[in-house]
This record gives sequence, structure tokens and C-alpha cells, in this order.
Amino acid sequence: MSCVVLIISLESSQFERTRRRYEAAGGTLPVIHIPGVLATKEQREFACTGFAKYFGTQSLIGCGLAHRQAWKTAEEMNCRAAIILEDDIHFSPTFNERIILEPLLTRSVDMFVFGNMVIGLKDCSELEHLWRIWLVGFENHSDCYYDVKKMYGTHGYAISRETLISLRKNLRMVTHHIDLELSKLCKNRSLLARGCRPNMVFQAHFNESSQLEHRTSSLDTCEIDACPPITYLWNFKSLRLLDSIDITAGNLILWALLCFVLLMLVKRR
Repeated sequence: MSCVVLIISLESSQFERTRRRYEAAGGTLPVIHIPGVLATKEQREFACTGFAKYFGTQSLIGCGLAHRQAWKTAEEMNCRAAIILEDDIHFSPTFNERIILEPLLTRSVDMFVFGNMVIGLKDCSELEHLWRIWLVGFENHSDCYYDVKKMYGTHGYAISRETLISLRKNLRMVTHHIDLELSKLCKNRSLLARGCRPNMVFQAHFNESSQLEHRTSSLDTCEIDACPPITYLWNFKSLRLLDSIDITAGNLILWALLCFVLLMLVKRR
């Protein structure tokens, strides 16, 4: 099989709704259901390590395992490339399979991210511009494409067969949120990912009708992109902070001891 679409969903009814949205957006590829994962204690013990094993939430671990299952399924189907979608998305009028798959099939990139939650620079003040670069990280590639340095949102991306095999080899265990795991690979250039703006898909809870109408009204100018709620920004900022100190259980213990010693010193004074 040349290419396939894999939709990650806990419920078959939600999978069907997303499949219909995909077909309504002009999608023509075969669609496969990847069951979502509710992580168990056994999976936490044997499929996780580091931060995820000791502090990962059920959704964090389940998300990582579900994406790994999608990679495995695509590899077993011998696909040249796979489009991976989560079930809580809506499609933009800019959705175009040819644009997504062409750079993968020509091997110019490893991954094409068309759902990265990055706001367009032209919608930002200078301060917001700097904030977005610090938070998500990207480099201008052209008016509509950029080289991804940090991932924020894995609800819409495509990946080549060679990269599937590489990811399955390098990311056997769940260590962090899937966004951060892929971000590390982008950062050290072992994963070459390209993003687009505006996004071709949006998470459903970012798509109130007024916001979607505003975004899609200027799609041809490449000025509009998804803007995550501040709670999502803060959560991701916290994850980035944990990632920056390469947190593990051992590191947490050392940080706790250091804080305890400093507290005792302050009390003595």
C-alpha cells in the first residue's frame, strides 16, 4: 500500500465522525482505526521510563502508546507514508493531501506537521512573536512553510516509512509527552520536520464558530493560525521547563534535597 490515514480514537463512533470529516475535506486515502489507549499500571511499569513512568498521567502515557501503535500499524502495512490524525479535529479549507505527502514521498523531509498549534507571526505583537519562538520554536522557511524545531500538538502529521522505522527504534519506551519526545529529535536534527501555516487541521475545542470564521476568512494570506488557550500555553510551558532540566526520578530527588537544604539554611538565619 502506498499511503494510508490512521485515526487514533477511543470510541468507534468518534472515529466514524472524524473519518466522515476527512472524506468531506477531500480525503481519498484508505482510513484505519487505531484504538486509543487508557494506560494501565502494567503499561506504566513496562512501557514507560523516566518522567512518564513516575509522574506521567494516564492520558500522557496512553497518547504515547497510541501513536506508537499507529507507527507499528503503518510499518506492518508497508506504507510509503502515513497520515496520522487524532479524533478531536476539524479540517481547514486548506487541507490538501498532495501538499502533505509530496515532501515525504520525495524524501525531502521526514515528517510534515499540519496541525502544530503555532500562531502566525503577522497576528502577533513583537512581544508575542518572541514568546511564540521561545515556546514552540520554528524557523521561517517561506511564507507558508517553516522548519519545525518544537512540536506543540500531534493531532495532525504525516510521516515517511523510513521515519516510522527510525521512531520505533529510538522511541521504544514512553519517556515524556509525545510532543516533547518528537521535539527532542527535531532539536538535535535527527528528525527533519516541516510545518505549514495556516494549519490544515484544528483541534475541535479550538474551533468555536466565530474563531473558525475569523481564521478561515484570511487563509489565502497565510496570516491566520491556531492560538491555544492560555491554559494550554501554560501547561506546555511547564512541560518545556521540565524538559529543559532533563527531569528524571533521580533528578527530582536531588532537586528536592537541594530545596530542603536551602530551606534549612534560611530558617537558621
